[in-house]
Amino acid sequence: MANRALVNLLLLLLIKGAHSDVYFYYENKCSYPVWLAARPSVGDSDPERGVETLYIFPMPDQWSGSIWARTKCSFNASYYFSCETGDCGSGIKECQNPPPALPVTLLNFVIKLPVVSYEVSLNHGFNVPVRIKPDGGSLINGAGPCPVVDCIGDIASVCPSPLVAKNRDGRYVGCYSACDVFKNPRACQPNAYSKTFKQVCKLAHTYPGGHSDIIFKYENQCNYTVWLSARPSVSDADPESGPGTLEIFTMPDQWTGSIWVRTKCSFNDSYYFSCETGDCGSGTQDCQSPPPTYPVTLMNFDIKTPAVSYEVSLNHGHNVPVRIQPDGGSLVGGRAPCPVVDCVEDISNVCPSPLVATNKDGWYVGCYSACDALKDPKYCCTGNFSSPAACQPNDYSKTFKQLCKLAHTYPHDNDPPTYKCSGATSYNITFCPF
Repeated sequence: MANRALVNLLLLLLIKGAHSDVYFYYENKCSYPVWLAARPSVGDSDPERGVETLYIFPMPDQWSGSIWARTKCSFNASYYFSCETGDCGSGIKECQNPPPALPVTLLNFVIKLPVVSYEVSLNHGFNVPVRIKPDGGSLINGAGPCPVVDCIGDIASVCPSPLVAKNRDGRYVGCYSACDVFKNPRACQPNAYSKTFKQVCKLAHTYPGGHSDIIFKYENQCNYTVWLSARPSVSDADPESGPGTLEIFTMPDQWTGSIWVRTKCSFNDSYYFSCETGDCGSGTQDCQSPPPTYPVTLMNFDIKTPAVSYEVSLNHGHNVPVRIQPDGGSLVGGRAPCPVVDCVEDISNVCPSPLVATNKDGWYVGCYSACDALKDPKYCCTGNFSSPAACQPNDYSKTFKQLCKLAHTYPHDNDPPTYKCSGATSYNITFCPF
């Protein structure tokens, strides 16, 4: 590992100290001030960095997140703080963990001492030239010293007109990514726009997901806002998804986990973020991979490119109607098309009273599974009921199955089987697909 590493805006450097502590040196060599931001937060110091300033900050031993710079920031007459790029929407200098307004150059890190992973990402556009330069250290595989990564070219001079971001006066302030502008799978893969970025910034990542061909489209057809969540995390995008919104992500080549949505979420007076269903307990909009609070409708995936296994699971209850619909492709080992799986009915009408989940005001918010509500081994398929032969449908799971025949409703439910699909151009995940 590096003894030290530095982070400059227009020269970003990272440091590791003598006691396995990681230090980031932030140096602003821009001709204008910037305001530092991180998600999740890494400190409560003044984020403003004037021209030619140097700032040293010790990082946590375990941290995974993004750092960026906000530009052209000011208070209005009502003391509301905002920035032309990278704004957090909090109205104050401190970001309080909201995701940035795009476009923004992202510096992504995963710190698991003594190892630090790092990249410069243009997956959500460009607003400031940056460099990450480790001071000392070596690559984990022993292939050489820790390399510099950066994007210091003049993107403004090559930004395609459809991607140009302007302020309210019509002046250029940054360059969007094609994925964020066009919101279709082709725009989120290598394309003419990402190649334009790559020609100027060869050491930066210029489109999502590496070379994966696995595209997930999330569409919220509910008449209310939901907050996307995944365990483990798959994106640094804004999790908030209002009615009628569509999000597109390129998934990792190898990924096994669960996706769900949180509902009825808000900040309290102390800026603590929580949700009535699916809450992560992190206190922020970003889940950072904690498990959800039940009840929650789970969409489980096992991605081993080119094959994707998928299911809708009510094993931990139900909070939102969902559908998974592959676009094209065929089942592995056969010629049949990849099937739809879903649970789109209104569970609230049939939820047995022992399973009803209510909020603090006593209103229905979801339906627990029998296992989570009653904690009986015969419902959880544990102990003497752990084998497939002993784990059988029960009255509660049968109630779920009557409405949601394509979902799994108890731990050993294999009707329908967990499908394995190959060749689909995308996996369309719809919330409230009525």
